Amino acid sequence: MTQLASYVLERIAEAPDRVLLLGNGSCTHKQWSARQLELAVRQFAAGLMDLGVGKGDHVGLVACNFDLWLVADLACLLIGAVDVPRAGDASVEEIAFVLGHSRCQWLIVEDNAQYARLLAAWPATIAEFRATIILKSQKEQAPPPALSFEEVCRRGAALPPSQLESRAATVDRDSLASIVYTSGTTGNPKGVMLSHGNFLHNVETLPGIVDFNSRDRYLSFLPTWHAFERTVEYCALVAGMSLHYSSKTALRKDLLRVKPTVVAGVPRLWESIAAGVLAKASKLKFPLKQIIAASLRCSAVYCAARRQLRGLELDDAHCRCSPSGAGRIGLQLRRIFCAPGHFIADGLIYKKLRDAVGGEIRFLVSGGGALPRHVDEFINRAGIILVNGYGLTETSPVVSLRRLERNVLESSGERLPKTRWRVLDDEGDNELPAGEKGALWIKGPQVMLGYYRNDAATALALRDGWFCSGDLAYLSDQDDVVICGRAKDTLVLRGGENVEPELIEAAIMESPYVRDVLICGHGQKHLAALILPEPVTLASVVPGLDADDTAAAADHRDVGSLLHRELKERLSAARGFRIFERVPKLTTLGRPFSEEDGTLTATFKKKRHRIEELYADDIQRMFEEGAPSCARARSTERRDRG
Repeated sequence: MTQLASYVLERIAEAPDRVLLLGNGSCTHKQWSARQLELAVRQFAAGLMDLGVGKGDHVGLVACNFDLWLVADLACLLIGAVDVPRAGDASVEEIAFVLGHSRCQWLIVEDNAQYARLLAAWPATIAEFRATIILKSQKEQAPPPALSFEEVCRRGAALPPSQLESRAATVDRDSLASIVYTSGTTGNPKGVMLSHGNFLHNVETLPGIVDFNSRDRYLSFLPTWHAFERTVEYCALVAGMSLHYSSKTALRKDLLRVKPTVVAGVPRLWESIAAGVLAKASKLKFPLKQIIAASLRCSAVYCAARRQLRGLELDDAHCRCSPSGAGRIGLQLRRIFCAPGHFIADGLIYKKLRDAVGGEIRFLVSGGGALPRHVDEFINRAGIILVNGYGLTETSPVVSLRRLERNVLESSGERLPKTRWRVLDDEGDNELPAGEKGALWIKGPQVMLGYYRNDAATALALRDGWFCSGDLAYLSDQDDVVICGRAKDTLVLRGGENVEPELIEAAIMESPYVRDVLICGHGQKHLAALILPEPVTLASVVPGLDADDTAAAADHRDVGSLLHRELKERLSAARGFRIFERVPKLTTLGRPFSEEDGTLTATFKKKRHRIEELYADDIQRMFEEGAPSCARARSTERRDRG
């Protein structure tokens, strides 16, 4: 039976001279052909065997994105070792938890600096590993007793190839491939056990759904250890795409340099790029600024009509639009009337957005979080195909994906082949019909084996092969899934009302004056918001405000009042929000959420519990009797100004 690494190596061997990997400054090689990549994987795998790494042994893999991460990962998979990946820039405490909980016997780290950092923090623990391997060592030498990548490869080259092939043949779809620890948005991360078959389901099906091909250039910048990016890279290799490594800091430059045809990213990236283009437009003077604003309004009407005519939008009854007769005529007239405005917006705004992502994008893939409707819509209006998907680490990760030709706005697409899903009520007993919101349960070849050393969590998540995603969703009349929020993030007010914060946050984020927001209020009489203002757009309406000074925007009295008015408008009854979903109190933040302060995961998801801890005093003040409607965060004021 097929195993993951063998499947990937067999596919890339079909064109051995094709250039597959192109490195950035962090990589050890500027480029790798398929033949070079396959040889490196096999030699390193054989070297691991020579060291004594056995089938089923747990190997810690602590590194950021670069070429040898992929080599080490495929090598472990080839010989049946179970790799336990974590980002090289994670905290020592986080790495210690992951490696300790997973009971790793072997350790692979990125470079000498990473090794020194871990050795200084816990020397006794490092000494307990059967061997530590450094992937990127100066002059190909690792400080004793650690081994260098080159040393391991030399040992592997001396091993008879038949021994490697014999070991690889013992690994099949049912074998455990990796333990991937979740990002830990709600406490200590859980170790998700994924088999070769779990990954292979995605790798065998996704390239055909979105038509990955050997002419594509894929730009990689998300954390490679994360299930989303990792699986997309496997798919890219299998399809013969050229894979270009980038990083979060170099991404915008690399988009212009590489001119990729495919990029996979998280919603915050697309939101940031779109906001950057609009922010520049907001600085223009009369009358160009007014012309752009009018053309964007016309464009929104034009594109909405076009989507509805093509059946690529859901109506209020959660059905895909299928207008006929007078309805179609009305939509056609809207398109004709608004077409000039749309084409003006295309020349003045949308072309800049397409240029910002390299100018040659065939499609973007969005995953790793909920895609806000206004971002989805704006990128669609710009003429860029954005295929939104849904999945979790526990599902290896993709459950559903929008097809290029069936890109239904707001949805997360159709389920993958051999995948089943159902939406259940709060008790988890009754299946709900299309259009009704409930908990999404999933069954298919990509569903995890369970959580490592956590039987209680496994029992809660898995029932008769069905996985409870923890996400709230509904299904359209044609079985497209729409994700509405996290069930476990539901806030319960004192009056017993259940509130989904993500829906409210998405509505607030439509405001051009808001960069980020977190809704809180569990157990309180009303809701409140922590808001990070967007100084670039605020500077155009608040006299004297510096467009680059977030802290000054948070302090400005007029900004607080303006944001308060925005909340009233965005969360009004006219827009479908109920009284208890309004947000009467807000606090402005002087600095963004980040990985550094622990408020964001590596994939830019907000860690609600960490944010609430960090701003506990400010949150408490918003619920005190007589608290002002607008306030400035004090909990981190000193660091904001420092």
